Amino acid sequence: DIQRSKSEYFQRSNGSDHVLVMSHYMMQRKFHQYHVYPNLLRCNRVVYQNFPQRHKHDKTTPDRIEIQNLYVANLNGCQPTTPGNKTTDFAMIASMKRTRPNFRDRFNICTWMKSGNFSYDVCGKGKMCPALADARFGFHARGDDLGSNRPFDIVASGTVPLFTRMGQYDIMPDFAPFRNMSYFVDVSSPSAFRETMRAVANVTKEEYDAKLTIVKKYANRVDVKSGEPFDAYMAMFARKLGLQD
Repeated sequence: DIQRSKSEYFQRSNGSDHVLVMSHYMMQRKFHQYHVYPNLLRCNRVVYQNFPQRHKHDKTTPDRIEIQNLYVANLNGCQPTTPGNKTTDFAMIASMKRTRPNFRDRFNICTWMKSGNFSYDVCGKGKMCPALADARFGFHARGDDLGSNRPFDIVASGTVPLFTRMGQYDIMPDFAPFRNMSYFVDVSSPSAFRETMRAVANVTKEEYDAKLTIVKKYANRVDVKSGEPFDAYMAMFARKLGLQD
């Protein structure tokens, strides 16, 4: 913060053309303490999910642009047992923490999958590979919060994600068409789950292949290890700041 106060490049625009990366979830707890760092508050930000940029009682922090963070995939994607062949319909590889209410969606999905006529290899704790790549669809179910690395693991494995809460779309950056890259499965009730699952399971091969083509097209865009997201973030900030058409 002290260095920012000395920087002529920072001072020329009061920080409005600078970007602060604060994408770790701990920033959600720490950000409201930043009043002791006034120059950091003048930056645009890559933020954790939809964390608000200002405390509700803060009347002094200037408005800045915020773009949601990307998570990092656990692996460089899984490879299917047989290249080009999907052997199951669904997969959900996730930790299951029974004592935490926010993990209820995960338990419900596995319970309802067992009672339905759905093809799956792993639902719950288990090995990600090759199950994720062998499945046509991979579940993105909330845990401690709405976001996780799960959809990025799914995309990296050449599988179509299934979002399960509409709010999960709202915490994704706009430079990748996540709604077009995925399907939505309603986990609000057993009947809603069955209805939306049937619709997903019965998509035509042509529709599925078209969806998978979009997934593969944007795979590098949402893979932080590829380097492409950096360019996407900078271009998006530039557009929002009016520095680029």
